[in-house]
Amino acid sequence: MLEKLLKKNEIKFIIAFTISVFVFLLLIFVLAIMVDPHNDFGTDIFKPLVMTNRTEKLETISNLSPKPDIIIFGSSRVFSMDPELIENITNKKTYNASVSYARPEDHWTMANYIVNDLKIKPELIIVGLNLGELNNDNIEPQTINNKNLIKYLNANPSVKLKNIFRSLKDSINQGYIRDIFVSIFKLNIKPNRTGLQTQDFLPNGQIVSFSSHPEKNQPETDFSKTYSHAYGLFNGLDKLNPTRKLYLENFISFCNQNDIKVKIALLPMPAQTLEKLYIKTNYTNIYQEFLRYTGELHSAYKFDFYDFSTVEKFNGLEYDFDDATHPGVKNIEKITKLIFDPNYAVQ
Repeated sequence: MLEKLLKKNEIKFIIAFTISVFVFLLLIFVLAIMVDPHNDFGTDIFKPLVMTNRTEKLETISNLSPKPDIIIFGSSRVFSMDPELIENITNKKTYNASVSYARPEDHWTMANYIVNDLKIKPELIIVGLNLGELNNDNIEPQTINNKNLIKYLNANPSVKLKNIFRSLKDSINQGYIRDIFVSIFKLNIKPNRTGLQTQDFLPNGQIVSFSSHPEKNQPETDFSKTYSHAYGLFNGLDKLNPTRKLYLENFISFCNQNDIKVKIALLPMPAQTLEKLYIKTNYTNIYQEFLRYTGELHSAYKFDFYDFSTVEKFNGLEYDFDDATHPGVKNIEKITKLIFDPNYAVQ
């Protein structure tokens, strides 16, 4: 009798425990979507703890007066590209619209929104590009969640739903749960998501805080601590993602149709990074594929392409990198000047 009672209580406990765990997980999932501390779902009930620069920069552009003649597109690798320097060279109003984790679909959607919705038609768009940005990574959630950009993605309606499930699967952990409560109670604690901490930008879109490496006699090339960032861009990549190639082509075509000039700069990585990528990934073939691809695009569209993939190609500084994939301020400045140098040979 006692044995049956114990077994019955044990079954009750297991059922109660299972239900409790299910209810707890359901509560966490609901809170994750409602609070959305990392802006993975686009709920917009609480202010995200991370960069939401797609929204912020598009809002800034809409309020600019006068409107920009030149706009800079790209990822965080061109956050430091200086609109003031470009204005001094060209005497044209310039805005840096680069956003975190940008991919070709961002260039395409942002160009459409700026021209079609904001009714702003710049004379020139500069694109800073890393080859790894044409890999097979998922579309950035902040692009999917941006109501002004999602309509130009031409993506299947299931993309947003898949993004929710993917974000829940990939993001929910102890640090994420902590950030939910940090967001709810507005605690002054940095978010537990590397690379997405909030950043401050100047009114012209350039990042406020960026590193500048002092001049040195001997180049510093030890970027091994951040090599994994570069490896992650190219690991398992046999060829450029065809959809992202199409987004880039559509972007160039759209600019041509609207009489907007395009300058695309292939950005450099440190020699140490490239040497490892040559050995451990398919980088060499991917680079050659990209050169062939830009050659094909040149036969159909008008745009300028600059191959700055190594520092030797633009007399850059081997030590001036913020990490294994991000050019430093001095290298970006050199690249900017060459883009507007009439004596520099366009590729």
